[in-house]
Amino acid sequence: MVIGITGGFCTGKSEVTHAFKKLGAKIIDLDKLAHTTLRPGTESFRKIIKEFTEDILINRRIDRPLLAQKVFMNKKRLNKLNSIIHPIVIRQMLGLLKRFSKRYKIIVVDVPLLFEAGMKKYFDYIVVVKANKKIQMKRAMKKTGLSKIDILRRINSQWPIAKKIKHANFVIDNNDSIMSTRRQTKNIWEGLKTGCSFEKKKIIVNFK
Repeated sequence: MVIGITGGFCTGKSEVTHAFKKLGAKIIDLDKLAHTTLRPGTESFRKIIKEFTEDILINRRIDRPLLAQKVFMNKKRLNKLNSIIHPIVIRQMLGLLKRFSKRYKIIVVDVPLLFEAGMKKYFDYIVVVKANKKIQMKRAMKKTGLSKIDILRRINSQWPIAKKIKHANFVIDNNDSIMSTRRQTKNIWEGLKTGCSFEKKKIIVNFK
């Protein structure tokens, strides 16, 4: 069984993924896979440099803040970057799923752009982690140090949370305490582990 975890920028996907890990799930982090596409010498590295020039290099390596500065101010550039990275990350994910499925009953994949990248078909169930924009902003400023304008650009570059919820099987409300988030995650986990026949199209909001 493969579960996709997604949400908005700094809504708390990592907290939910970590909770699933502690419960026994095998985790695949697509953000980490995406970072490997920026490594010097890879085909994607060459394509990114060709598209965005060597202005994004520091010490011959792609500087992620410089690259982000270019793409989040220009939707066309962001789409171009995603068109380079997404196919590679999907291919790597499918390889890992094939390998891990022999050993693990439940695999959880942390996918920031699950819907935006058209990856819904790869998952048996999808969990959307939600938080209101005020909390998103607060967490993002603490975690990233970005300005409010830069944070809003990242939030607005993704599907709205309400739209993602319409396509979810489960919704975890991460507006409250970490304990509440963990309880919701555990309830989903126990239901899946015991074989509850959740309807594939049913959205379960605030599953506590």
